[in-house]
Amino acid sequence: MMRGGTVSVVLAVMLAIAGYNRIQPVYKVEDHLVPSVAQSANLATLETAIYEAASQTGWMVEKVNPGLMRATQKWREHAATVNIVYSQKSYSINYAGSANLKADQDFIHRRYNSLVMKLEQEIERRLYKVGA
Repeated sequence: MMRGGTVSVVLAVMLAIAGYNRIQPVYKVEDHLVPSVAQSANLATLETAIYEAASQTGWMVEKVNPGLMRATQKWREHAATVNIVYSQKSYSINYAGSANLKADQDFIHRRYNSLVMKLEQEIERRLYKVGA
């Protein structure tokens, strides 16, 4: 028979393990509004800001078409690829593929989410600079 203290320890360990889960829902950036101060900038200026933000955060960037870039980040035996779709009004960062990130439809390794969040933050920072 387990005592109350033992049950509490087992429960705490189970919660700690759950909190360190490496697989998470894919973080999605959909139609994130371009800051109003930057919306009057031309598309080429926004493209440059987004390109520089991605490069600064470690992504290798390929310009596909006006309004679309593909960015890839590789480390050790892992890789993540996103499509960055942008206009003067908004931008999205869409999952495009990965290697060794335990991707399974709507779930992926938490490192992918961390990389995309950092990219989103840097894009936002650079877009505010465009409008300044």
